[in-house]
Amino acid sequence: REIIPVRRRACQQIIMARKKSKASSVKKTGRRDNGANFNPTIRDNKIQYKTLIVVGAGIVALLVITIFYALSSNNLPSEIQKDPQKSKEKEAFLKWFVENGGTFHPIGWDNDRAVNVTIEEFPSFGGWGLALPIPPKSSRPSDECQSETTDGQCIVKNEKSPVIKHLDPLFTVPSSIIITVTSITDAYASSASPFFLPDFYFTVNKILRQAFPNELGLAAHGMGLVQQDVVIAMSLMVEDCQHRHGRFKSRWGPYLDVLPQYTIPRLDTFGDEEYAALQDEKLEYTGRKSRRLLEQMYFNGGSGVNGPSLKAVVQDMILHKHGPTSSLRPIPESCISFETFHRFVAIVSSRAMLLDGVKHLTPLAEM
Repeated sequence: REIIPVRRRACQQIIMARKKSKASSVKKTGRRDNGANFNPTIRDNKIQYKTLIVVGAGIVALLVITIFYALSSNNLPSEIQKDPQKSKEKEAFLKWFVENGGTFHPIGWDNDRAVNVTIEEFPSFGGWGLALPIPPKSSRPSDECQSETTDGQCIVKNEKSPVIKHLDPLFTVPSSIIITVTSITDAYASSASPFFLPDFYFTVNKILRQAFPNELGLAAHGMGLVQQDVVIAMSLMVEDCQHRHGRFKSRWGPYLDVLPQYTIPRLDTFGDEEYAALQDEKLEYTGRKSRRLLEQMYFNGGSGVNGPSLKAVVQDMILHKHGPTSSLRPIPESCISFETFHRFVAIVSSRAMLLDGVKHLTPLAEM
């Protein structure tokens, strides 16, 4: 009995408040109600809401289109997505390989068709690698096809594909482009070479013997693996500096372009964060010791005190090869930095082939 009157009074108060609000709105806008359920404020709000909905829908549609385009572009044929610069590097390397005596052995799959091994970039694996191009499937009228794929390609029974059989030769790499410690000492430690450095053998041998007292130093046979990595890395630094900065391009330029341009991760490239994640004291000790030894050889000559260093030797090699009037004066820091030295040491240690204890950096075969 008491609730109904209270509700009624509350409703009356709400109705009166709405009427006052209506009158005030009409006066402000200069428009009449005419007895209809007309509320300018509510109508304006509805228009604003509709505008927001339309704008929001447009933004969502734009995002959907952008995401769809991004996803679809990742599925484009590889020849469309290829970096033109990378394609040039690939063609330059293959041309360089053949011009320097390299040979490709065709791989056939029927009487009149064959392909050669090539290289392709595999970003997810860190660089270039060997690849076998597979030609497109036969194109025949649909009535001659046993079946078809969703994109209309014929599937013909017994159609052959290139097959690499056991011991099939893929390519031949000439010894003239295989880099070893012997090929480097022939260039810098032989008096018959135009790049002969009188102190090269003595200085490098001394540094290696100081760093590895129980090893043979700079020797044709029996050198330690790390020592071989170091000497080959020094030679690559000289050629890379000439290729990037020299007036005359290095003979090895096309090969250097397809080598990794980053430092390949290994224990002695790790930092504190990586060692903490590794959680292995022995491996951490090995990695840190290896880096200290490389730094010691590069800056201090393999001993704890200042002495002839590998960095000084590399500088002499660069200047001597380019002549006294070289355009590489002063030598760019990127040519002789420890980071560059470390990058090439990692490349050699991860790629060079080991035959009878001798490391061979073999273009194409090491990819």
